[in-house]
Amino acid sequence: MAKAPRRLVNETLSAELQKISATLRAYLSEVTERVVSEVICRDNSEADVVDEPRQLLDVAGMAYSELAVLFVLAAASFAKVSRA
Repeated sequence: MAKAPRRLVNETLSAELQKISATLRAYLSEVTERVVSEVICRDNSEADVVDEPRQLLDVAGMAYSELAVLFVLAAASFAKVSRA
C-alpha cells in the first residue's frame, strides 16, 4: 500500500493499469487458444450435431473386474491421446 495523490492515481496509474491488463488478457487468450489447439485437440472445428445423444454405459450392474478393465482401457486411451 502506498499513499499517492488521487489525481496521479486516477489520471496516470489507472490508465497504465488498464493498458497492462488489456495486454495481459490478449496474451493469455492467445496462449490459451494455442495450447488448446496444439495440445488438447488438434481439430478445433465445430462439433458435429447429432440427432440422438450417445448413451452412457450402465455400470450399476457390472462386476468389479469389468469396471477395472474399463478403467484400464480408458486410461490407455487417454494416455495415447495425450501423447499425440
